[in-house]
Amino acid sequence: MPPPVSEPAATLASQRAQGYRFAAGLFLRCPQTGWLTALRETLKGRNHDPRLQAMADILAGDLQALVEPLAVDYTRLLGGLHRDYGPPPPYESVYREGKLMGETTLRVLSHYQRAGFEAISPEAGPQDHMGVELGFLALLAEGEAQAWDQGDVAGAYRALRQEQAFLDEHLMQWLPECCRRIGAEACQDLYRSAVDLIHEGCTQDQALVAEMIDALGVP
Repeated sequence: MPPPVSEPAATLASQRAQGYRFAAGLFLRCPQTGWLTALRETLKGRNHDPRLQAMADILAGDLQALVEPLAVDYTRLLGGLHRDYGPPPPYESVYREGKLMGETTLRVLSHYQRAGFEAISPEAGPQDHMGVELGFLALLAEGEAQAWDQGDVAGAYRALRQEQAFLDEHLMQWLPECCRRIGAEACQDLYRSAVDLIHEGCTQDQALVAEMIDALGVP
């Protein structure tokens, strides 16, 4: 049976978009007090997973005292400053081709353009940055939620197919290795827990999107 054209389907898509927004922010934002405060509020009451609880516990103290060590780790893990100083920078072309701005970058941009977007986060540089790709999936899930709200099954199906194509052809081709490298080299527990959750969440979402497409049964 297809998912109902009702609040549950739209709510699920909105929740998925929120998850992708959180993940994108982790990769795109150097920690500051305001962002850490928002993250602490997001995690309130979400202690069903020990990793979420661990993150909430870290953020329960003095946030200002956390800013500097987290910022140092962020720069080392995600800045790509030097080959011997942290993992490779989080660009798909770096992980899949060993260089910036490769053919992979152009294929990623083609996905954005087909969905009606150009540069999504220009400040990130090349738009195959992990945070940008996660942000793109947030936009697709938001569009899917809007389609469900409007009773537009065909529109929701199109969004799901775009999500599936991007997950299969791009994000999940390199996110597992990127998260593994970041987790292995992180000094701060917040980053170790976060990338583990992001990896698991994206893996589950890839399966969920495929199941929803099969359930809709659209040729």
